[in-house]
Amino acid sequence: MWNNNVTQNATKDKEKEIDINREWDNISRSIKQAAEEEIPRKKITNSGINKAPKKRYTELQGAINTIRKIVKSCKKKKGLYRTEEEQLEIEKELEKINRSTKINIEIEGRLWSEQLQEELTRW
Repeated sequence: MWNNNVTQNATKDKEKEIDINREWDNISRSIKQAAEEEIPRKKITNSGINKAPKKRYTELQGAINTIRKIVKSCKKKKGLYRTEEEQLEIEKELEKINRSTKINIEIEGRLWSEQLQEELTRW
């Protein structure tokens, strides 16, 4: 009798286990089917909606970056004289800055000096 009860309980547990496995398989298939239907297969390119906005530099930020480059050159070449080409290039850059920002930056002489570096850093 005890053996019969154990075997009956075991068969009932197996039936329940089989049902659970069957149900799990059904759920798994349903998820896969829904994913195949809803998720696109090819990569979606960035559209204007989901792109990060580009950072736009203002004229002032551009001027500051140009002055920083000149200061960096000044640090590297301190005590040396600028060549004619370097002088013309710097004058053109400063002229652009002066026009766009309505300020007046002038570089006197052709020597890269600590004084020049300090003056440019203040701008």
